[in-house]
Amino acid sequence: MSPGPEGRRARAVYFDVDSFSFEGFSNGATIQYREMLRRFQARGLDAAVVTVGQAAASPWAAEGTEAPAPRWHFDQGIAIGEYLLPADPATDPALYRRTIAGAVAAAAPDLAIVHTPPARLEEAELALFEVLAGTRAARLCFVPDSHFPAPGRTPPAMLARLAAALRAFTLVAPSRFIAEAVSAAGLGPCRVFANVFDRQAILARGRAGEFVTFINPHPMKGVEIFLDIARRLPHRRFQVIRTWPYPPVFTCDLPNVEVRPFSPAVAEVWRRAAVLIVPSLCPEGFGRIIVEAQLNGIPVIAHAGGGVPEAAGSDAFLIPPPATRGDPVFPEISAAERARSVAAFCTHIEAVFAGAGNRAAARAHARRWLRRGERDTARLVAPFARPGNRPPSLLVLAPHPDDAAFSVGGLVRAWRGPKTVLTVFGRSNFTRAGGFTAAEPVSHCRRQEDEAYCRRVGASLDALDLPEASLRRAPDWAAIFGRQPERYGACDRAARDALDARLGAVLATPPDLVLVPAALGDHADHLLVRDAALAGLRETGACFAFYEDLPYAADLAAPEIREAIAGLTPAPAVVHVPLGAGLAAKLDDAACYASQVDATVLEALERHARRWPAPAERLWGEGPLASLIARGLAPDPAAAP
Repeated sequence: MSPGPEGRRARAVYFDVDSFSFEGFSNGATIQYREMLRRFQARGLDAAVVTVGQAAASPWAAEGTEAPAPRWHFDQGIAIGEYLLPADPATDPALYRRTIAGAVAAAAPDLAIVHTPPARLEEAELALFEVLAGTRAARLCFVPDSHFPAPGRTPPAMLARLAAALRAFTLVAPSRFIAEAVSAAGLGPCRVFANVFDRQAILARGRAGEFVTFINPHPMKGVEIFLDIARRLPHRRFQVIRTWPYPPVFTCDLPNVEVRPFSPAVAEVWRRAAVLIVPSLCPEGFGRIIVEAQLNGIPVIAHAGGGVPEAAGSDAFLIPPPATRGDPVFPEISAAERARSVAAFCTHIEAVFAGAGNRAAARAHARRWLRRGERDTARLVAPFARPGNRPPSLLVLAPHPDDAAFSVGGLVRAWRGPKTVLTVFGRSNFTRAGGFTAAEPVSHCRRQEDEAYCRRVGASLDALDLPEASLRRAPDWAAIFGRQPERYGACDRAARDALDARLGAVLATPPDLVLVPAALGDHADHLLVRDAALAGLRETGACFAFYEDLPYAADLAAPEIREAIAGLTPAPAVVHVPLGAGLAAKLDDAACYASQVDATVLEALERHARRWPAPAERLWGEGPLASLIARGLAPDPAAAP
């Protein structure tokens, strides 16, 4: 796959016929496309959904327009262009073909993303593949589940045309199960492309964990088995989450069942969940919700059909699926098979409430899927993301309000790309003038100072509300500096767990450069942030550098600094980020933190900057750090006269 033409940003478009306008981002497949498009956006590229479908009453029908203009709107941050037609695809396939051709030409994609149509395969759906096959775009076709066109369930002539068009596409599937089935059906070679997730939206905080959870109450998802389970376990509470908008509409009058509508805010679902059950009667393509549940440490009980064993791994409770007959969308099973499945699910549910299940191992398995999804998507995006497409993004990990301004404030001010300060320990009880005092007013004051600084330098603020060492440990200097695990291990562990969760979400789509405190001076909070960052960053492979913690670094000799850094990375290289006239601006910015600044602090910041041949802030790292910083600080070409 190759990038788009010079002179414009590359463009990725997901194309759909007659389903997205109705479904939106409400199922596992479309959520996957949403996350892929977000990754394109994060790299400064254009991304959109273009769908051609039926409108109940179309204003273009009266005008006789054959290729109407799309209706554009935004859904969850993605631009959606809808071409709404007066007829359904089966009634007027020629109109659909003309509109599809016009929509593809107008979108001018560099990467076209589609998914396989259902086995019935209508002429309008086939038209999309044939039109795209004739373009110069790179073409990616997802096969999300087992309901794709295949011999024995699709008219041979239509199947032959689809197979011919698919030769122009790269075929991918979410699991080995689907990839092997596609190849066996003769549609072409197919490889696994892992699901990509919005980790921050998935992770639940303050989990209550009391509900047996069932998602998508449809016959093919095993809704009748679910209802039997709920009747058999009246002492358990159940939550059902609607997703598909298709009939039959699910209702339930059982007193222990709560029905909730679909929402993109899935963390609330997982906050309430104690266990996820997946009694599907169809061979699932993967099982996105399984990974989401396991990532939250929620045990999973599922029928082991299709790609579910790959999604769930060995730490889920897997049940042999029952034999089905009849329509695959409305499958039937025997009474004996139904009773067997219900009994197995009930047994495992009770075992989970009694403490069964290796939650840590399941969470580790889910994290491996997350890393693979990001890796697969990064490889897809990379050819389109030329260095000139956008300025690089920056994330500064600041243990406290003021650490970013004191240590790398000059770089933060000058950085021309997106920049974020993640302040970890937002709860504080220390001021420079008053010493240790009441936490609530100090925390409020320091948050206001942090917000004022970020507004001043044009950075985004991501603030955690974790207690700093003087609150976790004790309000004295002996407790605040050094690790001291034998005395403070438990309280530090809680803070580390919370930080790990936030970093996992932030680094799921890592910025181009992450700045990490070197923990010079051995402040307990700086040590904790540094160690957590290193654990997360080395898993992602993101580019990162250590900064020299100020004001502490100002009291260390240069050889002491180098020796401390050498213990963190095998081949440290220092990059001097010139301040020049920016030193005065950095000191002015630092004054935003009035509760923490006095003349001695400002003197230390200036003294440290002037230790070098030219005033500078220093970063330590490996690889292409200098060239990345140069891009981040380069003047914006678009701003040139």
